[in-house]
Amino acid sequence: MNLIKKYIFTKIVLSTSLCTSVYASDNEEFIKELLENSALINRIDIIESKILKSRKNIYIDKFASLYNKDELKEEILENLNDELNDNDVDYLLDWYASQTAVLIGERKKENISLEQAQELITNPKKFLSDKKRIKVVLEINDLLHISSFDYKITNMLFLLKAKQSGRENMTDIEKYYLSKPNELKRKMRNQSLIFLLYKFRDIENEKLNVYLDFLKTKSTNKFFSTYHKTFSNKIDEILEQTIE
Repeated sequence: MNLIKKYIFTKIVLSTSLCTSVYASDNEEFIKELLENSALINRIDIIESKILKSRKNIYIDKFASLYNKDELKEEILENLNDELNDNDVDYLLDWYASQTAVLIGERKKENISLEQAQELITNPKKFLSDKKRIKVVLEINDLLHISSFDYKITNMLFLLKAKQSGRENMTDIEKYYLSKPNELKRKMRNQSLIFLLYKFRDIENEKLNVYLDFLKTKSTNKFFSTYHKTFSNKIDEILEQTIE
């Protein structure tokens, strides 16, 4: 099915341009589709909203001025286009067209209100009875780099706050987690677990296992790892420019 789709796309490109690298253009368009279907593109907007909601200081303002989400999207797209071959793209497109992928994608995009988040963190027991399910969802979190993404952004904001006003003007909890990064990572991972268990509450274990198997494949790992590495390196680069 994807081969037919690619063939039609290629014919359109050939009829409208003198492009000599049809397959590169082809995969680039499909990679854009993958970024949308996987919801990875949303993380680029999430960091922007977190910066805007943070208590402003000159360093956070400077970071925000250097953060260009369109430039980041292009860099991610370029790196994915370099790393993913035709077989990788076809495999990923097939998965995201499946019913299981659509269902999981819808649940992952579900918004959790502040009140719901507080309730889930305070009373998580109803979601923690199935140990096998917990293990699967934790693996999903790790392979998607969800909590590591949350940690990176949260720790970065703590650092920028400390850079301007010193730790004496930070809250006790901010100072605690800034001094104990492993504790912050653990907190982010536990929080991510609870939120994913809630979002996946009506998805059978069998489907979650199918999803986990998908995430463990070479093509999928290449997709998510390339995205996360590009994103993480860019944030480090901007952070270095911010505090120099």
